[in-house]
Amino acid sequence: MMTAEPGTLGLTRLTEHHIDVQGASPIKHKMRRMSPPMLQVAHDEVKKMLAEGVIEPSASSWSSAPVIVKKADGSNRFCIDYRDLNKVTKKDAYPVQNIDAILDKLRRARYITTIDLKSAYFQIAMEESSKKYTAFAVPGAGLFQFTRLAFGLTNAPMTFQRLIDALFGPECEPFVFGYLDDIVIVTETFEQHLVWLEKVLERLNSAGLTINRKKVRVLPVERQVPRVRARRRWPARRQGQGRTGDELPGAHRLEELTTFS
Repeated sequence: MMTAEPGTLGLTRLTEHHIDVQGASPIKHKMRRMSPPMLQVAHDEVKKMLAEGVIEPSASSWSSAPVIVKKADGSNRFCIDYRDLNKVTKKDAYPVQNIDAILDKLRRARYITTIDLKSAYFQIAMEESSKKYTAFAVPGAGLFQFTRLAFGLTNAPMTFQRLIDALFGPECEPFVFGYLDDIVIVTETFEQHLVWLEKVLERLNSAGLTINRKKVRVLPVERQVPRVRARRRWPARRQGQGRTGDELPGAHRLEELTTFS
C-alpha cells in the first residue's frame, strides 16, 4: 500500500512544471526579519524539504521571500511569496475543472470517494531550467530552489490538471476527476465504485504517486458541496461521518483491493 510516511513522497514523470518569465530581469526580495520562533519554523521546514528532495541548494540570481502564516488550527505554514514572480510569468491557458461540471457529476452520484495525494504538488517535478526561478532565502540557512512543483506559483493548478488528465483520460469520464489536490471517484452503484477505485489506485501506483491514507474518504454518508447536498448510502459509525482508507470492512479494505510497492 502506498504510505504517507516522511521521506516517501512519490514522484511522477507524466508532467513537469515549466516557468516562462518572458525575458524578465531577476527578482530578488530583501530578506525579511523573523522572530526566533518563526525562524526555527523556517529552518525546520527547510531541513524537512531537503530530506524529502523537494528543494536543493541554489546559486540562482532570483530570490523570493519566505513567509510564515498561521493556519486555522493555530499551527504554522511555511510559504514563499511568489507574487512578483507570478506577475512576470507567462500564464498557462490549460483548462481546469469547471465547478458546474463537477456539481453535475456529484448530483448523479450515490457513492463518492476522495483520495488525497500526499503533498500533491511536491510529487510533480520542476523542469530543470525553471528551478532557478523558485529560489528563496532563509536567514542562517542559505539559498534554496525547488526541485518539485512549489505552492503559490501562478500556473501550478494547470500543471496539476495536466497530470490528472494524463492519468485519467476521457475513458474515465464521468467517474473520476480532480478537484484542487484531491482525486474524486463518483458512481451510481457500489459495484461500479469498487471497480473504479481499484483502477484509480492502480494508475496512481503506475505513475509513481503516493496517497495519504488517513485523508482518504471512502463512501461518505453525506457530503456538503456548494449548492448541493448529496446523500450517500453507506453505514457510517455516526451520521455524517465517512470512513477512512483504514476503516473499510472485510474484503473492501484499500490494501486488499490492490497492493502497492
